[in-house]
Amino acid sequence: MSDTPLGNRGYPYRAMLEPPRQEPKQRFLWGWILAPLAVLVMAYMLQHTSPAVTWGQIMEIFSIRNKEKYTMLFHLCLAATGVVAAARILGRKDKN
Repeated sequence: MSDTPLGNRGYPYRAMLEPPRQEPKQRFLWGWILAPLAVLVMAYMLQHTSPAVTWGQIMEIFSIRNKEKYTMLFHLCLAATGVVAAARILGRKDKN
């Protein structure tokens, strides 16, 4: 038997090479449609319900004096949560 270029007996050189990687196929991401649709359905449902406790009542329960600043902080946290949720839902699923 003769040696192959890599020095391994009995194994052809081509078997040692990795097969070429295939390019990922472009596919339709349903998250781009389902996430905004879910938000619209949720907004419609929330328009036709009445809350058990209002934001003003929550502020009174906790005896908050500066209601405007706490409301702005709540909106900031809500926006950050929405951005993170959108990134997780619409982000790519494969890890390359």
